[in-house]
Amino acid sequence: MDSALKQRLIGAGVLVLLAVIFLPMLVTGPAPDSSKEMQGVPTDVPAVPDAQVDSREMDFGNTAPVDSTPAASAPSSYIVDFGKYATAGDARQVVDALKAAGLSAATFKPVMVEGRTLQQIVIGPFATAADAESARRTALGLSNIEGSKVIALNAAPAPAPAPAAVEPQPQPEPTPVAVAPAVKPATKSAPESEPVKPAAAEPAKAEPAKPVDNSRYALVLGSSPYPARSEALHQRASAAGIRTVLVKARNDKGQPIVIVRSAALDSREEAEALKAEVALKLQRTSQVQKL
Repeated sequence: MDSALKQRLIGAGVLVLLAVIFLPMLVTGPAPDSSKEMQGVPTDVPAVPDAQVDSREMDFGNTAPVDSTPAASAPSSYIVDFGKYATAGDARQVVDALKAAGLSAATFKPVMVEGRTLQQIVIGPFATAADAESARRTALGLSNIEGSKVIALNAAPAPAPAPAAVEPQPQPEPTPVAVAPAVKPATKSAPESEPVKPAAAEPAKAEPAKPVDNSRYALVLGSSPYPARSEALHQRASAAGIRTVLVKARNDKGQPIVIVRSAALDSREEAEALKAEVALKLQRTSQVQKL
């Protein structure tokens, strides 16, 4: 392009720019002075009057926590556990003897002890523990059985008290909170997670087996260096329905003796029941022996 033509175009552009800037000022005139318009506006700020605050006290009642734990119920009655017997016939004889002594509340019921059915004698129920203990002592006068005891029967639990009514407290008016504009989080590509290796399972530990009690027991009624005395005790026990055997042995001094004992029993509970039967029928103390 010719240099003269370039200069003409540049000069025409400059003239147009000057016309755009200065032509409006020539047409509308100078801008008004804003300071003169503000002279008539009062700038005094009125004083704030003293604010009066009315304070009041509000009573919301007793707000202490209420203990809702139900009171423990007292026992309603008591019974006497007077031992266990091997057969229902033996238990019935003991119950008849107790009723003859004035204990009309005596009875027996079957119970399971180590897989065997025994007959448990129960006296009661009684209203107080003192009455049950008096009945137990009366029964012990007939037969001194070890292990007799008074058992308390618990009453049904008392209903929980109703919760105390609490007056609702006035809720304060919510204060408007300015919510800040949410900021859009920058999107970042999540790092690739490494595959999780499964933890090696530990081998289960086997619990040690509980030892099984295969012991057998016998009830020793007595022993004597004189065979005639042992034979007499053996005959007396057989007459009362108690099966016994005669075993020859030696005492601590090496002297020969004859022991009167029962046949082998499978559990100690059965031996204790037979011991109570011997005390009732033969009026004789005996000893449980582990074979």
